[in-house]
Amino acid sequence: LFSILNMIKFLKKIVFYLVLLIFILELIIRAFRLTPDIPQRTISSNGIQKYKTNQTGYFNSKSKEKWLINEFGWAGVAQTQTDTIFSIIGDSFIENFHNPLSCHQGSYLKALLPQYSFFEAGRAGMSFIENLEVTNHLDSLIAPKKHFIYLNSGDFSESILEIKVHTDRAQFSVKSNKIIKGKLKAPGLKKILYNIKVFHYLYLNYPQDVQPSEDTKVNDGLSNLEETSNELYLNKLFDFCVNNYEFDKIILVIHPETDKLFIELCKKYNFKIIELNSLDYQSWQFDNDSHWNCIGHKSASTQVYNWIKSYSIN
Repeated sequence: LFSILNMIKFLKKIVFYLVLLIFILELIIRAFRLTPDIPQRTISSNGIQKYKTNQTGYFNSKSKEKWLINEFGWAGVAQTQTDTIFSIIGDSFIENFHNPLSCHQGSYLKALLPQYSFFEAGRAGMSFIENLEVTNHLDSLIAPKKHFIYLNSGDFSESILEIKVHTDRAQFSVKSNKIIKGKLKAPGLKKILYNIKVFHYLYLNYPQDVQPSEDTKVNDGLSNLEETSNELYLNKLFDFCVNNYEFDKIILVIHPETDKLFIELCKKYNFKIIELNSLDYQSWQFDNDSHWNCIGHKSASTQVYNWIKSYSIN
């Protein structure tokens, strides 16, 4: 009996010191921002997946400014003050947690065109078809004059269910000729993981022999896929898009180094496109991340500005 009581005391001490250690580590990780703050997602009644409103946090330890999820459920610029509103839609490049608000497309374009409003709707992982679904959502919400959708190779291929299934985003099924809405992946588990920083830190730093997550992959392309069947799938996707979305209002802003296959398909279907150009695309990107830095965002916004200016004159 005596030994059992001692064992219980010993276990209680272990639990106490373990909890104390976790508490101290939690304080250190939060103080030095050793893990990114990641906002919680939600799905609206029309199936659009965005973020819970009014969240805020730091992207990493180097961030000097917090990201903010606005009252519409998007990160970044949400101007609606003027009669003419242009929407800016895309994946993590437009969500743009990597940079301060002053380095967003909407901020740069507003500085160049103060007479217009710019509304950003970005979320990591959004596919081409999901971006188009967002245009319908924004048409009923804020009625933009034009939609600018920013795209790279992966955004097109990830739109098609038969090429690769991505359950956390909207995709087009060639077989059923329908949109399959995205689902939240383990929201309860993610809430615990992202809010208890010790767990998140261990998760991020534990060696894992896995592929990059679906939310962080960029410029994925179709290099490992059967090109003939992919072109068939892509043509069916574009046929569906032409018949179901208002492309008179949509301009596709194509990243530099996007696969020419996608650009040619856009031209074939008479989509309005802006092909972004860069003499040194590496200078647009972070050293250890292919997302755009402030140089990249400013260069891209200048080219979009030139298109808007030309469009307005004409």
